Amino acid sequence: MTIHYVEVSPRVLFREIEGEAVLLDLDQQSYFGLDEIGTRIWQLLIDAEIQGRVERVIRSLGTEYETSEEQLAVDVQSFLQELLEAQLISTREAPPKIEAADNESPEEEATEDEAAAATGS
Repeated sequence: MTIHYVEVSPRVLFREIEGEAVLLDLDQQSYFGLDEIGTRIWQLLIDAEIQGRVERVIRSLGTEYETSEEQLAVDVQSFLQELLEAQLISTREAPPKIEAADNESPEEEATEDEAAAATGS
């Protein structure tokens, strides 16, 4: 299953220490450690402009790391599956109904959402 949109659980606390992070699930009282890349993915997931859109996370990582977008997509999807299994995130069928970012028009946003829906995954 390909994940297109995620929502971070409000019961999860995020603490970054020297480029790595720890997630604390308050309900389960459990910790989840993140390496540098996992930390960066989490930061992007909670970014107000990204709004939990996985495709935006992958694109952003593509500008930061020297690897193919295909490999990034595989790695991000695998990481999101781990977070999902740990109940630190949940999936959504559609993006949140929030105003488009200043640098993105509603038409661009709609096209991105239609493309994700068209893949049917």
